[in-house]
Amino acid sequence: MSRIAAVLVLLFEREGHLRVLLTTRAKRLKVHGGETCLPGGHMEEADGDVIEVTAVRYLHTYSHLDTIEFDVYSAAQRST
Repeated sequence: MSRIAAVLVLLFEREGHLRVLLTTRAKRLKVHGGETCLPGGHMEEADGDVIEVTAVRYLHTYSHLDTIEFDVYSAAQRST
């Protein structure tokens, strides 16, 4: 059975330059420990089968950016 996952590419401007938010996974993790990555992960039932909700949930969980406002411009199609 395949699992659905999502990542969020958060673009922002700082000092006149366009930046992208990356996170670094904890080194103690068994899978992909210490790797730099986009915030994201597997969809959970609470996400209501909405891929954007999954991506935003992971952004809030791992970056603690609960107070930022942003717009979703595009979502990729699911692939199986």
